[in-house]
Amino acid sequence: MDTRAEISAATRNRLLQATATVVAERGGAGLTMQAVAEAADVALRTVYNYFPTKEALALEAYNQLAGEVMSAIEALPVTDSPRDDLSCFVETFVDGYQAQIESRAMITGVPGIPELDARVEEVRAWRRDRLTKLIHRIRRDEPIQVSVPQAVGLAFLVTAFPTWEILVNQNQMTPAAAKTLLLTTLERSLFG
Repeated sequence: MDTRAEISAATRNRLLQATATVVAERGGAGLTMQAVAEAADVALRTVYNYFPTKEALALEAYNQLAGEVMSAIEALPVTDSPRDDLSCFVETFVDGYQAQIESRAMITGVPGIPELDARVEEVRAWRRDRLTKLIHRIRRDEPIQVSVPQAVGLAFLVTAFPTWEILVNQNQMTPAAAKTLLLTTLERSLFG
């Protein structure tokens, strides 16, 4: 990569990080291009050179956060134990959420961006599809205590960011205790 491309990539990343910072500090309604420029310590024109609108900036910030977790899930090996694969799936999701806890909560809370709302729904559909496939693999190997739709719903709830945020931020559980609770709840609900 040449120096110009490296500088461009670094600036883009700095703007995305600044977006997360602004939203964490000011809330979704406080996201402005000027605030991002100030947080990134760049000229306002620089922000517009990379992102034509506030909506494009918020969408790209969310895509970066979601992409990190999705890539981690894609990198998980498929083993001979679908039950272990489900545990790894849950752990990978919640570890990703913990790393992004402030940024993710705020970015998804930026109001009035239909493209962002649609992307959040796409990511949820992707997660639901992955969980459905995992639950079906498990069911081929061993009985589960609930129906497949119920198992998928429970696994979806366990891997939902609001669930993680409630446990860690609102109930002040340690990340390790929250992860143990989620894994234990899923394990007992599915297998008794």
